[in-house]
Amino acid sequence: MKANTLIIDYRYELPWQKRYASNVCTAGLWLTWGLLWQPVLSSLGLLDLERDALIQQVAQLMLSILQNGFSALVACGLSLWLWTNYIPAHSIQTMQPAPLNQFAEHFQLEPVMLTQSRQAKIVTVYHDLDGKIVDLQAHSQHPVS
Repeated sequence: MKANTLIIDYRYELPWQKRYASNVCTAGLWLTWGLLWQPVLSSLGLLDLERDALIQQVAQLMLSILQNGFSALVACGLSLWLWTNYIPAHSIQTMQPAPLNQFAEHFQLEPVMLTQSRQAKIVTVYHDLDGKIVDLQAHSQHPVS
């Protein structure tokens, strides 16, 4: 394997709901794929569930665990989906933006300058040594240094 292979993995940048749904679907598809091989393995004699009662009991136990686990996963996923979509968050409060005159007064700038800088695509902000905003300069294109 090459040392500089490019592996694109965006799973951890997805929201947790999509990752959870993806993992549950992947586990369900692997389980289905394994259950589809059961008749072939039984006909080859590699999976002999009819002869040994112990193996059959273990297989039934595993199947019930898988069924209960799948039911629990579906219930958990459904409850998380309902929780994120239908229960409102009380901690998020929308705030009204402050008026332009209040911003201009706080930063000691002209309201016209603030209006121009809000409409510009590129704005250069000049600070003094204390970090206070001294000047704003709006540009229509990238300034040449």
